[in-house]
Amino acid sequence: MLLIEGRITGLILLIIMAFISIYMALIAERWSPQIRQLAGISVIPELIGRCAELGKPLHFTTGQGGSLAETEVGPQIMAGLSVFNYVARLCVKNGVKLIVSVGQTDTMGLLQEYVRDAYTAEGLPVPDMEEILRFHSRNQFAFISAVSGLMRRELPASNIVIGPIWAESAQLVCSGLEVGAMQLIGTARTSHIPFFAILSDYVLMGEEIYAAGAQLSGDKQTTNTLAAQDVSKFISILLLIIGVVFFTMTGNNFIKNLLGM
Repeated sequence: MLLIEGRITGLILLIIMAFISIYMALIAERWSPQIRQLAGISVIPELIGRCAELGKPLHFTTGQGGSLAETEVGPQIMAGLSVFNYVARLCVKNGVKLIVSVGQTDTMGLLQEYVRDAYTAEGLPVPDMEEILRFHSRNQFAFISAVSGLMRRELPASNIVIGPIWAESAQLVCSGLEVGAMQLIGTARTSHIPFFAILSDYVLMGEEIYAAGAQLSGDKQTTNTLAAQDVSKFISILLLIIGVVFFTMTGNNFIKNLLGM
């Protein structure tokens, strides 16, 4: 049999959630939900303004881990790139020097395009990309060593990190802390959130980076995809509550058995 006993309900829920996602994508042009304002996003102009006031650069990175092709970290990198597009435009508009530590080779083309668009939008000549985009290494600790050295040489006033962060998380934030940078850090790798919550000024926790990317990009398809995921979560939570209440009141494991748990 193609259908495994005890998993049929899971298959039905998966199909329902798939239809919800497809429906939300189809109505994206007609309707899109409003994403609540995140503190980490509203503070970006302040981070850039701090750099302008102090005459120091802003450092940005999407981290070192993975690539756009990887299902676990690819969406995180894309969220970071959406934030970068917004940051790059504000930096150019305010005359702030931008330094980007690059750890994923497949992001270089997009980063160059965003920088080029930011300068073109302001009617300014595009500078040497090597001065802005600094590719360090795909090796984890070679990358963070290069970033730490760059921090001490360039002394950025602000540090923005949005993307997949691995074991170098504490060292990355400490490097910014040592040079007095105001920091905004965000990752969906929640095991590293405690380091960021303690050592940075603002944190985008877990899936907030996707909401931030959707909000800043203004892409309705992305926003509606996030909304579809929220609907799926509400359904899961509702089933959990119904199951707990039903078992508490009747002692019957019907919901549990239905879900194959």
